[in-house]
This record gives sequence, C-alpha cells and structure tokens, in this order.
Amino acid sequence: MLVFLDSLEASKAITMDDAEGFFKNINATDIAIQMKRNVRDLGQDPVKSYIDFLKSEVISFNKEDKENLTRVWNQVLKQTHAVNARINQPVQLVKIKTRHYGENVFYTRGNTIFIPENVLTNFNASVLHPIMVHEWWHILSERYPDLKDSIYAVFGFKRHNLSLKFPEKLKNRLLTNPDGVDLSYAIPIGGEQWLMPIIFSVGNEYLPQKMNFMGHLQMEVVKIKQDGSVEYPSNASTADQTKEMEVFFQKIGDNTQYIIHPDEIAADNFMLALIAYSENNFSKFSYDGRKKVERVIQVLKTVK
Repeated sequence: MLVFLDSLEASKAITMDDAEGFFKNINATDIAIQMKRNVRDLGQDPVKSYIDFLKSEVISFNKEDKENLTRVWNQVLKQTHAVNARINQPVQLVKIKTRHYGENVFYTRGNTIFIPENVLTNFNASVLHPIMVHEWWHILSERYPDLKDSIYAVFGFKRHNLSLKFPEKLKNRLLTNPDGVDLSYAIPIGGEQWLMPIIFSVGNEYLPQKMNFMGHLQMEVVKIKQDGSVEYPSNASTADQTKEMEVFFQKIGDNTQYIIHPDEIAADNFMLALIAYSENNFSKFSYDGRKKVERVIQVLKTVK
C-alpha cells in the first residue's frame, strides 16, 4: 500500500525518530550544515531547532506527482514480487524542499521515503525507478532484520558488538546518514579488528563555499581495534593499510561506488539484482558482481 502524506502529516513524519535513533545520534555540526548556520547560532537545543526547521521542509503532492509516483511504485512492487510475493510493507511518501540535503537527495525514515521536489518537477520515470528501488531496500532492511543481516553478510559485514570510541578530533565531525544511522556492522579482518566506512564533515562548522550537505561530506574506511577504538583516517599508503583496503573492496565487490554505509552497498546491490532478475540480463556484471547479486536474489527468496 502506498500512502501520500499531505504537508501536515508529513511535518510529523519528518520529525519522528526511527528504530535507529536518527535524532538521538545527529550532532550539532551536522545540523548546522543542513540549516546553513553557525553552530553557535543553533541555541541551547540544536535538535529542537532542527526539528522546527524540518517541519517547514515538507510540501503536499499534486495530482500529477501522485499519478507519476504510483506508476513507478507499481513497477517496483512488480519486480519485488517476481522474486518473492511475501515481501510487503506499507510505504508512505513525503515531498520535500531541498534546503537541508540539497537537490536529488532522497532518504528514508521508518517506512517513509522523502522525495526532493526538483525530481518531481522534472519527472523522469527511468531515472526515478532505480532510486525508488534503492530506497525500498532501506525500508525493508528495518522491516526484516534477519534479511538485513543475511544481505549484509553477502558483502562481508557482521555485527562487531563493540562500544565504539571515536577520536576527539573526529567525534564532533561525524555526519549521520539518514538511511544508515547504525554503525554496528563492519568487516572483520582478523586479530579481532574490523573495517567500517564512515562519513564526516571537512570541518566543525557549516562552510558556505561547500554549498550543501554533500559538499561537506567525506568518506573514509576506518579500522576498529579490539577495544572498540576507531583509528583516525590517515595516509593509506602503508603496506598494512593498502592490504586492508584490498580486503574491504574484495568483500564489498565492484557493483557500486556508493559505499558510505553497509546499507547503501546493500541497497544498490538490491536495486541491481531486482532489475537484472526482472530483465533476465546479468551481462553488465563482472563474474564476482554477478555472484553477489545472484546471492542477493537467493536470500530474498527465503523471506517468509
């Protein structure tokens, strides 16, 4: 079932926390970047300021939006159910302005997909369709935790069960991926150490020259030690670091470059798998890439 939220309903949905605790995890630097303000101007309760801001970022859908999105969503469900008709979850859609993350940035919270208005103004079904399949995965990964664990394992990710300790110079610059708040999955590399992708800001403040959230974003693969301490990203030219990166990329495969979080890697592979399966065409994948999307399909078929 697809539900289109009007602006009043949407203002509640965009400020409601999800199972991963987005609003509990977001920090002042992240909020300042999205609101394009200095941290010191956010007041004593930056999260409250942010929530008030988000309420003004939603818009009601028009008739054309609903018709276009319904057609796309019907295709997403058709492809999903061709693999496994038991996979179902009601989905809400919200239309958003583009001030907080920028144009073309979709995200989810709970079972809601937030769609930037510029994409609907310049509607193109062939562009929107794979994005909606990608976002569908983010909803399913929360709905089906066992499925999430199994798909993550295809790309080498397991729960590390550690209490993470970030270095001070990184802690306040961490950015929160709304589609992947959870940092409890990583790739084991032996010696009870792990590799994990993280995103963080280039600085501790909003930088106008960086324009928007994506302009501030940096991604690195960091090592987690036995005690949960996270190594600060450094020069990856040493032999050990080079070897670690080789292990990381060998595990996640070559199907996507969108590797900022395990759920993004899973979402892109889910999207590629569903489309390839529906078209019965796996020709664009490398040998390893095809094995991974075929494994994704196999796992999806086990959902009950």
